[in-house]
Amino acid sequence: MKAVLINSLQHGGAERIALNIFLSLSSQGEDILLIVLKKSVEQYQVDSPNIIYLSVNSYLDRGLSVKKILVYPKLLLKFIKLIKEKEIKVVQSHLFTSSILNVLARILGGKQEVQIVNHMLVSYEKSAGIVGKLKIASLRFTYKRANKLISISQKMKMDIDKLILKDKKVEHIVIPNPHDIEGIVAKSKEGCNDFNFNPEKKYIVSAGRLVDRKKTDMLLRAFSIVKQRNQQMELIVLGDGENIVNLKNLARELKISDAVHFLGFSSNPFKYISRSDLFVLSSESEGLPNAVIEALICKVPILSTDCPTGPREILAPESDYNLQLTDKYEIAEYGMLVPVNNAEILAEAIVYFFENSEELKLKTEHGFLYAQKFASEIIIKQYKHILS
Repeated sequence: MKAVLINSLQHGGAERIALNIFLSLSSQGEDILLIVLKKSVEQYQVDSPNIIYLSVNSYLDRGLSVKKILVYPKLLLKFIKLIKEKEIKVVQSHLFTSSILNVLARILGGKQEVQIVNHMLVSYEKSAGIVGKLKIASLRFTYKRANKLISISQKMKMDIDKLILKDKKVEHIVIPNPHDIEGIVAKSKEGCNDFNFNPEKKYIVSAGRLVDRKKTDMLLRAFSIVKQRNQQMELIVLGDGENIVNLKNLARELKISDAVHFLGFSSNPFKYISRSDLFVLSSESEGLPNAVIEALICKVPILSTDCPTGPREILAPESDYNLQLTDKYEIAEYGMLVPVNNAEILAEAIVYFFENSEELKLKTEHGFLYAQKFASEIIIKQYKHILS
C-alpha cells in the first residue's frame, strides 16, 4: 500500500494537489491512502474511506503553543502505528510539517520509502531571521534523508540543490502541478449569478490566500493608481485569509472600496476569472502558481510579478529562470511580468495592457495550448510511476 501525507485539507494549492493525486490514483484502482494530520473547519469536502485523519484538535490551526508542540509526538506515534498496521511501503509527503513526520517515522521504525514533494522556495526563508534559519536547518535534516525528492518547478529544484542538498546524493526530479483542464473549462462556462459583470466596465481579477506573501495590498495600491486614469476599472479579489480586514481597510483608505469586490473563497473561481479582462498575480514568492496556469486555461490575459518561483517558467518558458525583473515590465510569450512589490510599475503594466489589449489577447490562445503540458492525465502518470 502507498500513502499521501498532508498537513490538512484546508483551502490551498499544495492541499489541492495532494488531494488530486490521491483521488486520481484511487480512481485508477491504486491501493492508496490519504493521511491528514489535522481536520480543519474550512477545508475541501471529500468523502472517502481511504482518507484518515490523525487528529481533529482545533488548536493545531492556531499559532505556536505548548498544546500544539506536545501533540506532534502523539501524531508521530499514531502515524508509525498506521504505517505498520496498513503495511504502507511508500509515503509521499507534501508541505513542511508532514515531511518532517515522514522522515522521523522512518527513522523510528516505519521503514517506509520517504518521498517529499516540495512546494516552497527554500531561500525565501533566509529573510525570516532566526525562525527562517531554524527552518532551513530542519529542511536540511529532512530533505537529505528522503529517498526521493520532487520539486514543482525547475527554479525551485535549482534552489534546493544549491542551498539544501549541496553534495548529498538524493534523487531529485521536477513534476509540475496537475490540472483538470476539461473540468476547469467546463466550470469557467458555468453561470455567474452571484456577481453582476457590467459590460461597460473593465475587470481585473486576482485569486489566492489573503496573506502577506501574496502582496494583495500592493495590488490595491496599483489599482488605485490605475483607477485615477480610468474610472471604468473594477477589481475582483477571490480568496480568504488573515489579511482580509486590513485589506478592506486599505481599500477604504485609498478610496477605491466601491470598485473593489472581495468575494471570498469560491469552489469555482473560474467563472469569475473567465469573465474578467485581466488576471493579476501580485505575490513576492510562489512555488508553481496554480492560479496562473488556471488563468491560461481560462484564456484570460495574465500579468504576474516576476517572483521566485514559477511565473517566469509558465509565462516565459524559453527565458533564463535566474532572471528577475527589478525596474521595468516585460512582455513575455504568454503574458506580462513585472517586478516584485512595485505598485507603480504594476500600474504602468496594467495601463499598457488595456491600451494594447487586442495585441496581448493573442497570447491567450497560445497560452491555452501551452497549458496542456500541465494536464492531469500527463502529470498523474508521472506521480503513479514514482510511487510504484
